[in-house]
Amino acid sequence: MAIPEKLLLITQQLAVSGNRIDKAIEDLADDDFYRCPETANHMLWLLGHAANSRLGLVVLMGGEDQCPWAELFSRGSQPGDRETLPPVSEVRDSWNAAVAALNTHFETLSDADLSKTCSREFPIGDKTVLGAAMFLAGHEMYHLGQMTVLKKWLGQRQLVG
Repeated sequence: MAIPEKLLLITQQLAVSGNRIDKAIEDLADDDFYRCPETANHMLWLLGHAANSRLGLVVLMGGEDQCPWAELFSRGSQPGDRETLPPVSEVRDSWNAAVAALNTHFETLSDADLSKTCSREFPIGDKTVLGAAMFLAGHEMYHLGQMTVLKKWLGQRQLVG
């Protein structure tokens, strides 16, 4: 089945942010994933949160729950330190699996699926599953912005420009 037309712009936005997240984490040493200013989230938390958000969207769209560390990377959780979090390689693998799972799940959806009332409340007027997807795509861009600033703070090259 093809991706429903009304979902295409959202899938394109997620493709762009996914590509930029991949660029944000490439060439980082494992230690860099835990470094951040005192008031910020570190890169590992941001990556785990992005993975969980994508996997959470799969669940909201009727798919299977595959969130391995939902409590560690959920909204409002503290970033944690190296001893309390999974290794960088596992979080990277989870991110890659989340991208693939969501992309695959998009192809199983119909317009009727997207028009269903979402089981979770988001601060957006559209209370459907499509509205949730739109909100979470913007949410990912918000955290990508944090990753972009953090990558520059770490002394790495900027992501665009």
